[in-house]
Amino acid sequence: AEKLRRNGLETGHISVFMHTSRFEAGPACSASRTVHLPETSADTLDLVRAAQTGARAIFREGFRYAKAGIVMDRPGRVPPSGVAEAVIGFLGRVGLRTP
Repeated sequence: AEKLRRNGLETGHISVFMHTSRFEAGPACSASRTVHLPETSADTLDLVRAAQTGARAIFREGFRYAKAGIVMDRPGRVPPSGVAEAVIGFLGRVGLRTP
């Protein structure tokens, strides 16, 4: 969000994804969700809330997720700064991480 603001950019949607490893035995899961913001924003709180909404919608118990991420597609795309870490921290606090 900081880099978006620094470059004068905003986003209107956040895509959240997570998937299990294709190399490990066990149940597989791959999911993504796009969350549309009511208005474009570069506010960290807005972006984290949208990412949390997407993560809650796609998370399923019983899977060992290998990768999760967030994508903000905009012309002149800027990698998210702090948003992914905030979502990972949130998942840990609410017990959504798998062992």
